[in-house]
Amino acid sequence: MNNLTKIKQNAFYTLITISTRLLANVILFWLLARFYGPKLFGQFAFVHTLATTFIVFADFGLDVLLTTNIASKKGNKDKIFEKLFALKILLLFCGFLLMQVVAMNFNLSEKFRWLTLIFGFYLVFTSLNNFFVGVFRGYEVFHYEARASLVANLTLVLLTIIFLILRLEIIYVALLFAFTRILGTLVSIQGINKVDPQIRLIPDFSGVKFLKGKAMVFGFHLIFSYLFFQVDTLLLAKLKGDFSVGIYQAVFKLVMLPLVIPDILTFSLMPSLSRYYSENKKDWVKLASSMGRILFVFALPISLIMILYSNELISFIYGIENYSLAVDVLKVFGLIILVRFSLEPFALMLTTSNRQSLRLITVVFATLLNIILNLYVIPKYDVIGASIVSLFVNTFVGLVYILSNPGETQKWFFNFRNILVLFLISIMGVIFYLYFKFNFVIEISLILLVYVFSIYKFYLLDFEKDLIKQSFRKFESLIKE
Repeated sequence: MNNLTKIKQNAFYTLITISTRLLANVILFWLLARFYGPKLFGQFAFVHTLATTFIVFADFGLDVLLTTNIASKKGNKDKIFEKLFALKILLLFCGFLLMQVVAMNFNLSEKFRWLTLIFGFYLVFTSLNNFFVGVFRGYEVFHYEARASLVANLTLVLLTIIFLILRLEIIYVALLFAFTRILGTLVSIQGINKVDPQIRLIPDFSGVKFLKGKAMVFGFHLIFSYLFFQVDTLLLAKLKGDFSVGIYQAVFKLVMLPLVIPDILTFSLMPSLSRYYSENKKDWVKLASSMGRILFVFALPISLIMILYSNELISFIYGIENYSLAVDVLKVFGLIILVRFSLEPFALMLTTSNRQSLRLITVVFATLLNIILNLYVIPKYDVIGASIVSLFVNTFVGLVYILSNPGETQKWFFNFRNILVLFLISIMGVIFYLYFKFNFVIEISLILLVYVFSIYKFYLLDFEKDLIKQSFRKFESLIKE
């Protein structure tokens, strides 16, 4: 199997995995927000955000370390799984306790202290499953990861819909979240036994030595790169309360859907970019530039639609009567989407060129900047202030990443064609919004049709068009298989 085929196949199974996770952690949250309203949803979303924060802590990049070691050594040599498994157990124990301690500093009712405990178990089994997935990625058997994700997340979605129909309290939905993580972990354990029967779930505590050097840098980078994008939710819970968290997280769950696109490209292209950096710098720059152009093309219409049709989107998904404050927040996040998509290729280039420490320093500073600004802004301006701070901090991070890469990689970003496309799509969107008075779904569909045709015809390079065609053909054949 050649490298291009591996990229496409990995992208396909990654798409399945991320899509099912989005179904459970994004689209399902749309239903919860609409059904329970901003205040109850805010309490649920806060505890879920707190749990995911400590999941990142408990993961600490061990799954990536496991993947790279198994891949490079072509198996579980030196009992790397068992050694890292010992570290995982220690981190899980610390993460669970820290989550409970941190939650005590927030003004939660007695019922929602039970929520914190339930999501503590959600933390443990989600992080445990993330670690097991490292085995599948190391052996490049991505279908096992996709299967575990399908079982856990589809079960969660179906049972939650039944619970909503029965109008059960939100605490029962939290129990479902924990139960389905346990289910997914059991499916992953079954997959590990098939992939490598020699692996044992017995911790070897001599693995502490792995927590040094690059592993520490990567682990702390994961924590702070998550925090600088999520700490505003925790500060809103502390400074303003459940209602503000509900409004902010309702918008955040909308934004999480398009953010799957750079995730798929990052997971798919990271191995190739790492190899090209060592073998051929020109191919490294060319592939990263193509990634940037493709992400830029995706980001423009998404940002435009979020800005122009924010009122219609909030009304359609959540109901404008309860979530009117989310409209302006969504406009700001439309700009954040453009920034996040644009910075991703440059961030990946830093990682693949062994400059992860620069990314760590940047996100640590960004997290501190986010906290300092929000402590002043949130009490005065609530959710809209938090969203503007997020835009500012994300822009700062993006500029650091762009300016830290070689000059030739910046040319694709700072060029006349990109500025022209940005200008034309803005003009087209405003014209459709002001003069075409159809149903907003029809208007958005027309914008996308005109945009896709124009970009494919006049913007993409020939080899990028060929890459897209080949990818669609490969996905089609994989689906048939």
